[in-house]
Amino acid sequence: MKKSKLFRMVYGLGIALIVSLIAALGGQNAMAQEIPNGDGDLLWERPLNGRTVNDAKFHPINGNIIAAVNHEIWEIDPKDGHTIRVFEGSGQSEIKYFQISNDGKYLVSGGAEKWIIIWDYQTGTILKILDNIKQIPVYNSIGIYPDSKSFVYFSFEIINNTQYSYVKGSFNIYNFEQNKIIKTVETPSQISYNKAVDAMQLSIDGKLFAIGFRNREYGVFKDFTMELWDAETLTKIQDLGNFKVGDFRDIQFSNDNQYIGYGFSPGLILYKKNNEQYNKYPVVTYPISFSIDAFCFSINNKLFLNTFKEDINYDATYIINLNNLDSIYKYPHCGYPILRTNTNNELFTIGFDTIVGVKIQFYSNKWYEVSVQNPIEIKIGITKTTYTNNSIQLTTKGIDIIKTLLITDTLGKKIYVQNDITVINNSTEIPHFLSSGNYLLKIVSNGKEYTSKFIVTR
Repeated sequence: MKKSKLFRMVYGLGIALIVSLIAALGGQNAMAQEIPNGDGDLLWERPLNGRTVNDAKFHPINGNIIAAVNHEIWEIDPKDGHTIRVFEGSGQSEIKYFQISNDGKYLVSGGAEKWIIIWDYQTGTILKILDNIKQIPVYNSIGIYPDSKSFVYFSFEIINNTQYSYVKGSFNIYNFEQNKIIKTVETPSQISYNKAVDAMQLSIDGKLFAIGFRNREYGVFKDFTMELWDAETLTKIQDLGNFKVGDFRDIQFSNDNQYIGYGFSPGLILYKKNNEQYNKYPVVTYPISFSIDAFCFSINNKLFLNTFKEDINYDATYIINLNNLDSIYKYPHCGYPILRTNTNNELFTIGFDTIVGVKIQFYSNKWYEVSVQNPIEIKIGITKTTYTNNSIQLTTKGIDIIKTLLITDTLGKKIYVQNDITVINNSTEIPHFLSSGNYLLKIVSNGKEYTSKFIVTR
């Protein structure tokens, strides 16, 4: 019996609606949404449906995204955002942070239940739980050495007496093959003065630890100190300074170990290596700054990305030039609390909107390709684009006439068009009011198209 055309139409719409509902409901194996935006920055995004990502890393061998999602370890395909697998044994405790060994064989995580868990990456199962630990810090306190044979972690316990409580802490080096702790170094733990790690980070070469300590005197908070330690001997080699307000959020080394960044609430302090000492880099300032929630360095160590709250509800991620600390452009409403780049300079981060809430996002490397252009190497094209005093200042090379100039937002929406512009002394100024945000500028000259990205901050 043949079905009517109306029936087939209604049936097709019903199936489409069901598929849409399934996609909207999500779940661990839901495919991420492809974003066909005009600039091509956002490759895909995926709502988390009430879940939270506490930490994420790119696997050093296959490049997959490994994410600590509440109580679980997920492996995510960077091509489309779907979950490849969830590690067995996930759910033991909420996983706050983790590290991956350079050979890709081990994961070591720290959780809310004060456990250190060692995972086998190949099987996705737990190898060992170090559950005899009193307490571990809220932020990262684990570092796996580059040879992938051992890792160090900080643990502590709170000692109470009749008058004061104080922290007794220690650094512990654990060997994977020997399956035991091979070295322990205690931090000062007297009633009159004691210190505990708030966060720490191992350098890329495994020689240094950048540590943020929380210090107390007679049970009362004194200050936070930033220190550099030898990662082999576990001894302090340099004091980097202190502050009294806020707490540590993130600590990172650049890939060449020339920079150390301490992100805290509220602010960011950068240190640059000079001979064997690290000196404070010029203060980084922002239009509005509540707190630095996450940051990372680019692979070539010329840029860093950092996230801070632009207002009480939203975060934004800024791309900063390390040479002059200028903001190149920004991604709105994303970045908290994760910013990670891979060897292709693609960016994994966290976004938020009022409809779906928290979502994971994966951006292309266009931010990097546009940002690191060297004007000296450009023979014909755009060498610089800036925006000041409600005007676009465009510097070009080898261009006399611009046939068409087009400005779009990052979603490809047309903002402004102007034709037949004469370039004088390689410079052009286009008066036009633009709101805060990222913009893509395209020009056509002699039948060829050139593009540039710029940011407007008000």
